[in-house]
Amino acid sequence: MLTTWLVLRFVKWLGIALFGGGLAVALASREPRTRFLGGLGLGTIGLLVTWMAGYGLLKIAGGHIWDTHVLGAILGSLAALAGGALGGLLRNRVVPTALVVGGLTAAIGVMTARTDPTAQLVLGAVLPAAIAAVAALLAGLLLPAHNTDADVSKHAVTRWFAWVARAEGTSLLVLLFVFMPLKYGADIEIDGGQGWVGWAHGVLLFVYLLALGGAVAVARWGVLAAIVGFIASTVPFGTFAFEWWMARRDRARAEAAAG
Repeated sequence: MLTTWLVLRFVKWLGIALFGGGLAVALASREPRTRFLGGLGLGTIGLLVTWMAGYGLLKIAGGHIWDTHVLGAILGSLAALAGGALGGLLRNRVVPTALVVGGLTAAIGVMTARTDPTAQLVLGAVLPAAIAAVAALLAGLLLPAHNTDADVSKHAVTRWFAWVARAEGTSLLVLLFVFMPLKYGADIEIDGGQGWVGWAHGVLLFVYLLALGGAVAVARWGVLAAIVGFIASTVPFGTFAFEWWMARRDRARAEAAAG
């Protein structure tokens, strides 16, 4: 048990390092493509690694994902990832920096104060808001403004969405057609009854919805596409079909505009 705990701790800190490094690149780099690779690519991978390792530590400690500090950490890290994504889209550094700094501070704060509700409120909300405000002010004064290429932004965000959609769709297929038939048909739990498969799917669903929101905003897919994309995440093969449909529609629009 101790060895497993130490391994998961190491993997979690590795994920945090990847996550934080990706977000830093998204805020600081002058190259649009580099910012997207950092904020969207490295940041997403780091978040997934962190959440998976954190879930293992939570199970060992006997906690639950609905615990206040766990939910706070999830929301904080999602806000930080959203800030990293915006770092490649917005010329102004204020909002992305506030989300990244505030989100990370909140996630670390609520995990640190997991046994004290008052401290959770202070470290998970009040202090992050204050630090985010200061960081945003300094970002507006010190960080260079980036000239964002709209075509580069759209391509990067839609590609990010495509990969996340495929991963989320795959996790749903594993859950419905491998995990559940084995569990309820043969009394075999491939994750040892620890809930790893369901948690992995839930994590990818969170990131999928964030990626969908980014693609809808940047590529201007529209409200209908957002609704269809959400419904697609609940249907087997739905995200694969939706991603293919949107890519085909974007290509047709680009060809029509060029012609």
